[in-house]
Amino acid sequence: MEIYLFSDAHFGFSESEEEKFRKFKILMDRVRKNAKKFIIIGDLFDFWFEYDSVIFSHYFKVLNELYLVSKDVETIYIAGNHDLWIGKFFEKLNIKPIIGKYELIIDGKKLVFAHGDDLKFRVKTRDILKNPILVWLFKMIHPDFGIKIAKFVSKTSRKAHNDVDKVPAWLWNYFQKIEGDILVVGHLHSPMCEIKGNKKIICIGDWINHFTYGVINENEIKILNINEQVLYTLKL
Repeated sequence: MEIYLFSDAHFGFSESEEEKFRKFKILMDRVRKNAKKFIIIGDLFDFWFEYDSVIFSHYFKVLNELYLVSKDVETIYIAGNHDLWIGKFFEKLNIKPIIGKYELIIDGKKLVFAHGDDLKFRVKTRDILKNPILVWLFKMIHPDFGIKIAKFVSKTSRKAHNDVDKVPAWLWNYFQKIEGDILVVGHLHSPMCEIKGNKKIICIGDWINHFTYGVINENEIKILNINEQVLYTLKL
């Protein structure tokens, strides 16, 4: 049995939602069949805000697939910068929400999982957006209007973000200063892996352009596309 990794689908409002979901369902069938653990590494949704008694209808099919997976497979959901407000609702789906990093020891190696946006040494947008006063104010807005605000903000954020072709220096600067053998991230949207000395960084890619995901077994991490073609293999 294996650990499956997934990141940056940004489900929500694009013109390609049906195609993204069709491929997502194929992957979820593989997860149910083969995985002992499923780790979502952020930005599953283009925007997620957790009201006390409302969920956005756009996400119903995705949430249903996650629920079917989580009944049989341990499921971890690490918050990204587009879905910071995950919480108790996912616990009701038997999914463990994580704000920050998640760590595992596999074959004697320490693996650190994080979305990636919060690893820069700077004032973090997350800290502002998680401010309890701002969260309370947003909850006072009707969800139909709130989703319009979210669509505008998310679209602006995605326009400011471009795929990269190598691991950025700020990510290496972060990883060199903490304990860990392998750092697994999303956020960069491009599948890649790099090695420096005894440190390794691997990015899962995305479910928008690349349709890639990760699989960990007892001695390696693989990045595959939806056609199950192996793009990268990284030994633990």
